[in-house]
Parts: sequence; C-alpha cells; structure tokens
Amino acid sequence: MNAVEKSVVVRCSVAHAFRVFTDRIDLWWPPSHRKDPASVFFLEAGEGGRFGERLPAGDERVLGEVLVWEPPGRLVYSWWPGAIDAPTRVEVRFTAEAEATRVDVRHTVGDSGLGEEWPTRAAIFVRAWDQVLPAFAAATEEGP
Repeated sequence: MNAVEKSVVVRCSVAHAFRVFTDRIDLWWPPSHRKDPASVFFLEAGEGGRFGERLPAGDERVLGEVLVWEPPGRLVYSWWPGAIDAPTRVEVRFTAEAEATRVDVRHTVGDSGLGEEWPTRAAIFVRAWDQVLPAFAAATEEGP
C-alpha cells in the first residue's frame, strides 16, 4: 500500500468544509485520537503553521506542520505524532460536488523514510481515518 486514501461527501459548501476542518478542528477531532481526551486541538493557518494539541496542564504537543495552505480547496500537512524524525504527509482536497463537497484525504509515507514500516503504520492510519472522517462529516452539519 503506497497511500491511504479516504473520502467523504459532506452536505455543505467547500468553504464551510475547509473552515470546519481547519478552524474548528478541536470541535470534531475524536477524543479517542488525542493524548488526553480533555486536550484542545489546533491547526494554525498558513504554510509553516503548527498542527498540535494543548494538554490540560498547558503543555503543547506538536503533531505536524502545515506544508500547503490553499483555502478553500487544499491543505497539506506533515504528521509526526511520536515520530518527529519520521513525518508522514497528509493531503486533504475539498471539491464541490453538486450541492455538497467531496473531501479526499491522501496519507502517504512522505519524506519519513519509513520504508518497510510503512505498511504497518498505514494500517493504523486506515483505522484512524475511518473514525476521524465521520466525526468531521458530522461536525459540518452542526452549524454555519
């Protein structure tokens, strides 16, 4: 498996889907996918922005860095929780589809050099995206 590819169609505009994914990430990122269920997730706008988690004690855990910021159509970030020396790459595309938006996620080995470890990590990412994307989809319907 060279890449983990997942998609979801949400009933909102491309701009709204992008805003929910980025600006409101803390509202929908599942508690089961955080170091601490009470932490606050954040994604800083713009290339070089941090993707991270603020723990209740105030410590920050950086999980990645924004590599490409092209609102409302595309976001690319590195992802390195627990493996800063082996970041993977996540590309998220937001495409208008009739009265909805198709959100395509492509999670790849990136520049991590994981090599033979990638299939094992990819299987974990498949299961994670199967929980994260439905949470995101539900959040797109909860407000303007």
